[in-house]
Amino acid sequence: MKNAALDVFQTRQLRLMIDAHKVHEVPVTVGMIDLFDFDPFHNRAGLGIMVNQEWRGRGVAASALKLFMSYAFSTLGLHQLYCHISESNTASIKLFESAGFTLVGVKQEWLKTSKGYEDELMFQCFRPSSR
Repeated sequence: MKNAALDVFQTRQLRLMIDAHKVHEVPVTVGMIDLFDFDPFHNRAGLGIMVNQEWRGRGVAASALKLFMSYAFSTLGLHQLYCHISESNTASIKLFESAGFTLVGVKQEWLKTSKGYEDELMFQCFRPSSR
């Protein structure tokens, strides 16, 4: 909270909460979306999203990702976004691929799990008008 008054150009990161709205009810926070490793010189940043288990499969992540990508490309003027996803997280892989992200690399045996080591996949997406 100490940095809440600072903007993304100062902190190099931005975390927004994802709220669900129901008619005549108080909005409930169901997840968050992060912009991290923001590099205004190279016009790129990392992106991560998390949605509470009970809200998954309802299109919340896809809607939030679409809105956030529009903000990142249009308002922040970013050229590209990237994300890192564990190879076993098929739901996130599907989400980011459907949003236009492309697999560009694999960090082999990068993540230690209870079953051994797992690869981490790197995905990248460019601003639509930049290519």
